[in-house]
Parts: sequence; structure tokens; C-alpha cells
Amino acid sequence: MTFVRAIVCGGEGCLAVFLGQPQDGPEGVKARARRLGWEVGGLGRPDVCPACQTGKPVAERGECARCLGRTVDLEHVSRCLYCGHTEPHPADEDEDQEHDEDQEQRAGSAGPRCPAAHPEDPTACVGPVVVTVLDAQNHGANGCVRHGSRLLASLDGARVVGLPDAPAGTAVRVFKLADGIRPFPWLTEAPRTREAELSRAEVRQRSAGTLAELADDAHRNVRRSAGD
Repeated sequence: MTFVRAIVCGGEGCLAVFLGQPQDGPEGVKARARRLGWEVGGLGRPDVCPACQTGKPVAERGECARCLGRTVDLEHVSRCLYCGHTEPHPADEDEDQEHDEDQEQRAGSAGPRCPAAHPEDPTACVGPVVVTVLDAQNHGANGCVRHGSRLLASLDGARVVGLPDAPAGTAVRVFKLADGIRPFPWLTEAPRTREAELSRAEVRQRSAGTLAELADDAHRNVRRSAGD
């Protein structure tokens, strides 16, 4: 099991956390946090996250690399609702590589595939086996980045762990990729409308839209009441 050092925000009611890298020592994680805008205290002073510095403490945890706040997916980036940090979607970063590998698959050069590849999934593996995907009963399958993320996206209650010789951050990368993948993505015949058929990112976007509509309705009701 890999352990990392963390910094917890001392702001009142704030849930922000900064996670260091496995190789970070006490000063290393502080330096990394400062580079991302944290005020790392000393001599009894609390650590303050970038979100609290703007007066918007983190109320919901998510996947923000800067404060662990909840993020929303925009067209090309994910954006933290609290500190405003943005990151490009992993799928965008790998777009050209994915296209080349899909071309190879269509040309019939897939070759043997990892254990995490579903028999009905026609895609080729991407790189070596680097993660284990565990279901809710702790049954696991080792996989490459592509099939590990596809399997993770298709199983309820699943989790992913990196293999001992995998590069640092591989499990996080697979987790983020799975966030934007629909369950059983090779099934494309019928339109997908139910939440169970959508990716986690799509479900969050739908929920965010619903909450925004409710907030707009509430504001309209307040204005009407004020007018009365």
C-alpha cells in the first residue's frame, strides 16, 4: 500500500485537502502545496486552501488536484467549483494515441489482450498491464490503462489499485478516465438516457443542471414575493 502526506485546510467548515506525491517528504508536500496557491502555516498558524482565500470554503469533496473539491466537466477541462482550478480531460490528452490504436485495431493488429478486456469489447490494449480492478466482492482483474478504465466504468462499487511496478499516479489516471466512460462502452446500438447507462461525469452534469434549475426557480419565487 502506498501512503502520501496530506495537508488539511484549517478554514472553518472547509473540507479541502491537498494530497502530495508518494516521494514527498514533509517539506516537499508543503512546497508542492505552496506552488498551487496554498498558504502553508507555521508556528501555530493554520494551513489555508486557495478556496478559503477567495471566501468559498470547500463544502463537497471531489477530484480537484488542488483542493480535493468537487469539479464539473466542461467541454475540454474539468473545473473546481471552489478554487477554480482547471485540468484538461485525460481523454483529450490521449486523443491522438487512442485514434492511432483504433486504426490498428480495425486493421486487425490487436493481438493478445489483458485479463480486464471484456470478450465483447473489440478494442486493443494500451500499453502493459498496470492496474488491478476490484469489484464490490473483491474479485479482481489486471488490466492495461484502456481496459482497466473501461472495466472500472462498467462495475458498480468497483475500485482500482496500481500494480507495484506501475508508474506513480497510474491508478488515479485510470480512475479519471473511467469517470468519463459510459458503462459497457462497446454497446452502442441503443440510445442511453437512464443514469445507470451514463458515465459518472454525465450524471454529475445532469445533477448540476437540475440543481441550477431549482436555484433559478427559487430566485424567481423570491423576486415574485418581493414584488408582491
